[in-house]
Amino acid sequence: MEEISFQGEEQKEGKNSPFPRKADLNKPDPTRRNTFNKSEHLKSFNSIRRIFRSGHTVRDFPITVRWISEDSAEPEFLIGFSVPKRHFPKAKDRNFIKRRLREAYRLNKYVLSDRLKTPQIHSIMFIYGSNKCLGFEEIQSKLISCLMRLAKSIDGND
Repeated sequence: MEEISFQGEEQKEGKNSPFPRKADLNKPDPTRRNTFNKSEHLKSFNSIRRIFRSGHTVRDFPITVRWISEDSAEPEFLIGFSVPKRHFPKAKDRNFIKRRLREAYRLNKYVLSDRLKTPQIHSIMFIYGSNKCLGFEEIQSKLISCLMRLAKSIDGND
């Protein structure tokens, strides 16, 4: 028998449904590789020290971005994340926020890399400065605005 559908009746979402699932609407662009490899992690103690001593600063509460640039053959980013113990005494809370920051950066790093084509190594440190744990969407929107301001600031200093 034929299946009868009434006007105004919505088809349920399933595997064979022509309607996109809610989860599919927020998927990243499949042509981009959203990765954050070990080679992109800022690990050098001396680089971190240089960032805090003589680096430039961009702020968008609760995220502060400190960075330095060095000449290189091709563009490269070294990224680090920090959450102060003063605001979050428990390591599990600090790690949770750093995980959110890393994920937000991983999904949106193209905002920075697409705007910068200068052949330099950029060592960048993201510092979370609030004593409240924000949701992922809020952290992501603040991080995107920081990345755009950072790109503008780096191009202005070159």
